[in-house]
Amino acid sequence: MPVDFLSDEQVARYGRFAAEPLPGELEMFFRLDERALTHARSKRAPANRLGLAVQWGAVRMLGSFVTEDLKAVPEVVVRFAAAQVGVDPAEFGAYAERWQSRYEHAWEVRDAFGYTEFESAEEQVCVIDCGGHSEDVLRSAVQVANFVLLATTAFKADLRRIAPTFQRSRRS
Repeated sequence: MPVDFLSDEQVARYGRFAAEPLPGELEMFFRLDERALTHARSKRAPANRLGLAVQWGAVRMLGSFVTEDLKAVPEVVVRFAAAQVGVDPAEFGAYAERWQSRYEHAWEVRDAFGYTEFESAEEQVCVIDCGGHSEDVLRSAVQVANFVLLATTAFKADLRRIAPTFQRSRRS
């Protein structure tokens, strides 16, 4: 993905917590729904229950999984996720010991909840007409490290593109 329009700071922040999430952000991104909670609780080891819960929230907030530096995950995130899955937050240290678990859980979350790797979806995103503002939309989405904006804009642009066709076919 070309990133030449991003500043060095924006590139460095991508997929990382820029700051400790606020209470509203914890609720929005890290509150596990019933399906995610069931999936996390299916793990035998407490560290894996907690790790999977953190991964699920991280991909929702950051647009990427936390697979490298687990020390960068704010303590407030770990405590919030731990309370939901009934695990001691200290178990997060054990999650860091087996790097394979981080990648396996990222794949599990991706498959279970229908996430697509950005690289594989990039071609589809690039063809969407965002009214000539696609670079601005992408820059804004990366700045806030939240691809919800990008997905919403892409959906609206796609809807605008197909709506006239749909309306014509309904009249026929």
